[in-house]
Parts: sequence; C-alpha cells; structure tokens
Amino acid sequence: MQKYNKDQIRGLEDGKNLMHFFESEISLACSGVYDRLIKKHWAFTSMPGITKTTKIIMILDKSGLHYHMVTGKKSMRDFLYQLCFLVDQYKPTKSNPLIIFIDDCEFLFTDNENMNVFKVMIGKQQTATWSNNAALEGVKKLPQPMQKAIMKHRLKSSEGFEFSTKHVHFIIASNIKFPTEDEAAKKQATQPGKTSDRLVSKAAIGDRMNTFHIDFHNWHEQWGFVANEILENPNFANGEFNFSLEEREQMIKFTWDNFENLKSKSFRCYEGLAQDMLRYPDNYLDKWNSSAHLNISYRK
Repeated sequence: MQKYNKDQIRGLEDGKNLMHFFESEISLACSGVYDRLIKKHWAFTSMPGITKTTKIIMILDKSGLHYHMVTGKKSMRDFLYQLCFLVDQYKPTKSNPLIIFIDDCEFLFTDNENMNVFKVMIGKQQTATWSNNAALEGVKKLPQPMQKAIMKHRLKSSEGFEFSTKHVHFIIASNIKFPTEDEAAKKQATQPGKTSDRLVSKAAIGDRMNTFHIDFHNWHEQWGFVANEILENPNFANGEFNFSLEEREQMIKFTWDNFENLKSKSFRCYEGLAQDMLRYPDNYLDKWNSSAHLNISYRK
C-alpha cells in the first residue's frame, strides 16, 4: 500500500531538493575555503522555525574552524569590543580564518551608522572602525584581556579604535529577508525618510554578501521542506525523546491534512505534536485536533 499520494510525494521531493541546496550553501559558508569566491560572507534568511541556526551550528562544529556565535547583542559598540578581542586572540589567516556567526541580531540594522560600519567590514577595506565620543566609555568594565586588545588598536587621531577584519568571515541568520536594491530604491522614491534610507543601506549590505532566502513556491513545498526534517530525524528535544518512523509519518500526514488551519507551520509545530504524544498517549489525536494546534472558529 502506497504511503503517500502523488501531491505528497512531489511536496517531499521538492522540499528535499530545496533543503539539500540550502545545506550545500551552508557547507560552503562553513568550509573555510573561499579561493574562488568574490563574496566571502553569507546571509541565510527564511520564515522562523525551520532550523537555520541548528544546521549552521552543526556544520560549523564539524568544520574544525575557529568560530564564534554572536546572539543577543544590543549595540554595535559591544559587538565590536568582542570582535576586536577575538581577532586579537585568534589572529586569523587565509588558511585559518575566523567565522563569526551572527544569529538574529538586529542591532546591525538599527541605523545607518551601524550599517555603514558593517559595510566597510565586509567590503574591500576589510576594516572595523568605531570612532565617537563614547567609543571607549565601556572598555573599563570589560575583562582585562579584552581591554588590552581594544586599547592596542586605539586610534591616534580620534577617540575610538580600529582593527582589520581580513580573513574574518560573517554568517548571518535572520527571519527577515534582505531587500533588493530595486525594492529599496522604489521605497525611497515613494516614501523618502529614515525608514527607506535604512532599507537602502540594508540592501547594500545584502548586495555585498551571498544571500540565500528560502522561498517556497507553494504550500506543498513548504510542507515537504519541514516534513523531510521530521522523517530524517527521529529525535526531539536535543535527542531526549525518540519517535518511531510510524509516529513521525502520522505527524506529517496530520499537518498535510490540516495545513491551511495550522497555527504553526514550522518545526515547532511538530514539537507540539510530539509533546502531545508523550503527555496524552491514549488521546493525543483529540489534542491535535483542538485549538491547541488548529485555528478553529466556533459558530452558533
């Protein structure tokens, strides 16, 4: 008896092809071998909950390269304090680069000043410069090794510091797609102002990077992309719980049948279904078909 109908098979195939392409781009970004590449930085964007961060970390861990993950930073200054220390510590070279993985850190894009600094870092100049009256105000609060690294690169002509980002490669993961230059220009032409100016700067950053956005052509492909992840990985909660293939197939068939009404269409949806299987082994189907997972409207 055939497990899946033709549309489901096509969705799984299209989703798997997209996932393999996505993973191959991440592998290149994490390879440390960029000799034949003009652009040596990456931005991976998509809807939330399709394991971008997990895949990038997994491949980076296998790479053997020096890498550092940046998450939760609130200011460009604090980020540059940390980056200056890392560069001073690792002294990256062409054969031994430093990878900086920036995960969901919107501080990069809060204003044009931050974006202009980052553009220079990933551009031909390959230099990070932070120069203003408050550039060094927070240094005294840092650990001694970080203080030394930053003061070693202190500017002589102004208040601030500057260091090379040569052989430093940035990987950005975000839920927000980078605008194209045309999209930004149209926005600026029709609605000029600070918002559209930031959009232009963000487009310029995206243009300097290898940008990869996961676009789904239809809901079948979107379903198949996440469903493949479930079929290939029996583990949930960092391997704490293991589910049989039959149980995982039941999950993906449920999401297929109810895709339009699912409250979440990402990997997190399956985490919820899996948890119900564990908590309610005798009546989890009732839970699945409730408003816990589906957008259900009740009418009199």
